[in-house]
Amino acid sequence: GFDITSSLGYQLRLRNFAKLAAIGIVVVLARTTLVVVQPQEQAVRLRFGERVGKVYEGGPMAKLPWPVDTALVYDVNLVRELPLGLVQPVQPGEVITWGAQTGELDKNANLFLVGAGARLTPARSNAQGFSLSEAVAEAQATDQFALVEADIVLQYRVRSGQLEKFLDFSNDARGRGDQLGMRERMLKSVARREVTRVMSTRSLAEVLTPPVDRPLVDVLATSIQSAYDALDCGVEVVGVSIPRLRPPGSEGGKFEELSIAKQNGRR
Repeated sequence: GFDITSSLGYQLRLRNFAKLAAIGIVVVLARTTLVVVQPQEQAVRLRFGERVGKVYEGGPMAKLPWPVDTALVYDVNLVRELPLGLVQPVQPGEVITWGAQTGELDKNANLFLVGAGARLTPARSNAQGFSLSEAVAEAQATDQFALVEADIVLQYRVRSGQLEKFLDFSNDARGRGDQLGMRERMLKSVARREVTRVMSTRSLAEVLTPPVDRPLVDVLATSIQSAYDALDCGVEVVGVSIPRLRPPGSEGGKFEELSIAKQNGRR
């Protein structure tokens, strides 16, 4: 029942609409000139997409208003996980025994190459009267190598004070349908190369039953960290986890039969 358009407040708003809109735009742009960087974060300024200035850590960061300057903020203490297989690893709480038939999971398993038996060292080859190269050349591939089914997950974070190296290593471009950006794909490729190299230099027994003094996850973490240091990519390897490691498919049942036979023999 009230005529709002005839009220004094509505008429003042109509006459000062342009001024109010200008003030609002100025306030919004002014708020984009200050970014608060948390203690666990690091940030850099981007001017039209190009990085300028130093890296800010734990404090206010002043910049030009948007869209001239933008801020790129990274939580450097956040531990990120990167699966190193072609398919996603098993879910937490899921139990898969060595001899179990896992259906579709077997068809999409992450397979790695390992040595089939004990490694032939140069000392052993010389004692047997032939060189290591001759032994490798004469042996068949099936006698040298075997397969293991392994889900390997890398935990990493940005190294303190090296955000610029992390950003210079690669960009975050992501193609259509890609779950990982370009930087994560490169980190994954380097880590997979090191995992393949380490696994292929160890026998099947060493991989399935690693020594207690230096577990396989520690060897993999050290090797991946060395590769990242050589690339100077500003990444710190926190650790490596292997939620599943077993012979492929139903072959694990044969390993269980051997263990049971030894227990029966002792009994």
